[in-house]
Amino acid sequence: MRRSYVSLAATILALGALPARAQSGGSEELLPPAPAAVVSDSQGVGWRRPDVPNGLLLPLHDLGAIDNDRLQLPGHRTALYALGKDAGDYHPEREPLVLVHGFRGEPVTFGPLLARLAASDRYQVYVVVFDDYRRRTTLNAEDFAEQLRQLRSSLGRPTDLTIVAHSMGGLLARRTLNELTVGPGGGIDSFGNIRFFAVDTPWHGYKGVSDRGLLGFVFKGPRWLVVPRGFEDLIASSKMFQGDPHAKNPAERAGLYDVTLPPNVTTEITFAKESKIVLDYNEKYWLIGDLEPLDEKLVALYAQGTPVTGSRAVENFWKALQQSDAFGSLDADLHALASNGTLDLASVHAALEKHYPEFAGTHRQVFAEHPEGPSLLDHLEEKLTPASTRGVAGALRRE
Repeated sequence: MRRSYVSLAATILALGALPARAQSGGSEELLPPAPAAVVSDSQGVGWRRPDVPNGLLLPLHDLGAIDNDRLQLPGHRTALYALGKDAGDYHPEREPLVLVHGFRGEPVTFGPLLARLAASDRYQVYVVVFDDYRRRTTLNAEDFAEQLRQLRSSLGRPTDLTIVAHSMGGLLARRTLNELTVGPGGGIDSFGNIRFFAVDTPWHGYKGVSDRGLLGFVFKGPRWLVVPRGFEDLIASSKMFQGDPHAKNPAERAGLYDVTLPPNVTTEITFAKESKIVLDYNEKYWLIGDLEPLDEKLVALYAQGTPVTGSRAVENFWKALQQSDAFGSLDADLHALASNGTLDLASVHAALEKHYPEFAGTHRQVFAEHPEGPSLLDHLEEKLTPASTRGVAGALRRE
C-alpha cells in the first residue's frame, strides 16, 4: 500500500516538474504576430461573437495567449472555443477539428500542427480547455460531451468531426465518446464520421490506490493528500478504467474500454519514441508499469488461445489496442503468422510497431518539427488534409 502511494506521488512530481502549460514551444516561430485582439476582462485575449461556442473566438496566431485556467466555465467546467485569425475568421460551415491537450498542457502544444494545416480550408479549429489537475476526467468528459452537443446544435446540420488529442487528452476524448454513445444525453448519432487521433496517450493507467471497493472507501480522505483530483481517474484500477457498478450513468458503470463505439467512430493510436511518462509496447518504467510482457502474451494468445491477462496496465493497454481502427489488420497479421509457423516474440513486436507506430520526439515534444523522422506532423498532415490541397506551412509559416 505504501509503495503504491510513493510510486504515484513520484509520478505526479515527475509530471509536475515538466514545463507546465507550455508543452511544445516553437509555435511562435512558425506563426506571424497576432492581429490586435480585444481583451476580455475575465477570460483573456479573444474576440466577442455571439455565434461562436461560449461567445469568444480565440486567436489562432497567438496560441500562447490562450489561458487554459481563465477560460474554463464557472466551477472549473470544461469549455470549447473556436480559433480564428481575426474577429471575422469563423467558419461554422467547415468540419470541426477539436484539439485536446494533455495533463498540465495548453493549446500551444498544437501550434506546429496548425501551421502544417494552414493552407487547407477543410477545418474550423476548436480547442478544449479543462481543469486537468483539480477536476476528475469523468466530470470533464461529461462537460466536453455537452459542449459537443451544443456545437452540433448550433451548426444546425449533421457534420463530420475530427479530434486530435495528446496524452491525458486522449483518455478525456475517449471517455467523452463513451458519454456521447451511452450517456444519458446521447449525441453520437448526430454526427457523421468521427475520427479520433490519440497521440501518446496513457492507455495503461498508472500505479496507485484505486477509488473502487473497500480500499477506495478507506483511503478516500487520505488520497487527496497525495493524488490531485485530475489524476485520480488515471490510476489503472480506477472506476474510470474498470467501471463503477453503482453509478446511475451507463457511461460510468462501464469501464473505459467496455463501451463499444459505433461504426461511424474510428480511433488511431500512435506513440512518441522517447517517453517514460507514457508507455507503449516497447517500454517499462518502475514508476508506471511494464508493458514488455505484451509480446509474450500475444504469442500465447495467437498460438494457443491463452487470454491476455496480467497487470492492470497490460490488460488496459491491450483493450485499448483492440478498440482501435488498426486492430483488424494487426489481428489478421498475427493469425497469419501463427498459421505459417513464424509467430514469435520478434514478429509480434514488429506487427505492433507496424500498426501502432512511434514518432520522433519525447512525450512533450512529439508535436514539434522533427526533420530526422519519423515525423508525427508528416503523418497527421497526410491523414488530415487531402493530397490535392495539402500545404506544408501555408500562409501562417514564416519564410
